[in-house]
Amino acid sequence: MDKTQRYELVRTGVRSAVFAAVFGFIIACSNNSTTTPLVQTPPAQTVIRLVSHLNPTMFGVPSNLGSGQPILATMFQVSAQSSQLQQSFQGGGVCGNRASATGQIVNSSGAKTGFIPLQVPVEPDIHNPQDPANPFPLACSGVFSQIGGGVDTVSSGTLTDPGTPMYLDGTLSTLVVAGKSLKGSVIRCSDLATTVSVKDQDLVQPYFVIDNNSVILGIGTTQLRFTCSLNIPGGDQAGVISVQWAKT
Repeated sequence: MDKTQRYELVRTGVRSAVFAAVFGFIIACSNNSTTTPLVQTPPAQTVIRLVSHLNPTMFGVPSNLGSGQPILATMFQVSAQSSQLQQSFQGGGVCGNRASATGQIVNSSGAKTGFIPLQVPVEPDIHNPQDPANPFPLACSGVFSQIGGGVDTVSSGTLTDPGTPMYLDGTLSTLVVAGKSLKGSVIRCSDLATTVSVKDQDLVQPYFVIDNNSVILGIGTTQLRFTCSLNIPGGDQAGVISVQWAKT
């Protein structure tokens, strides 16, 4: 056997030995039940947790994420919230400026029935038919047979579109009224349970209801579902009241 033949025989033997070693390793791994696989399938979870390699803050991804569904789009759908502007409102603080013979009083005209619109910011004036250049400055000086404005039963003036315009959509809540009666008693009421949806630019107006000594909120000619009856003692009347409500 010459040198070339011996070289080829050695190379063939080495190849066979390497193949046998690799094959034996594969067989051993496949039969070894105690060997931990390199990649394990996690147990079923309601939320899969991921971590950013730049920021270790954890965030959740829904477990029902489909293989063809973009992860970023899904995260935005889960976390996105509707934009709302929280606001608070107050009215009625100046409604006691018109006084009766015995003191400040909301129903200064002595009307037996009707709705008195309580002053709020940007409140329109009551148009004075006798002197259009000088309208009545206080909406709460008039009495109307319905909410939403119309003809003042006291002065025959007109009131159009009373109310505070809402900024963005939201939900009205927490109607609170506080003040003093004509004889000096503390009077108040609240409705903390009712919520009403409103739209951007809706005009919300509070009213004092003469018939039952209550305060309501309205949008145009629609009365909202709030209930707030003042605890006015018998034989007394509402003197000065302040109305507050919120939009979330």
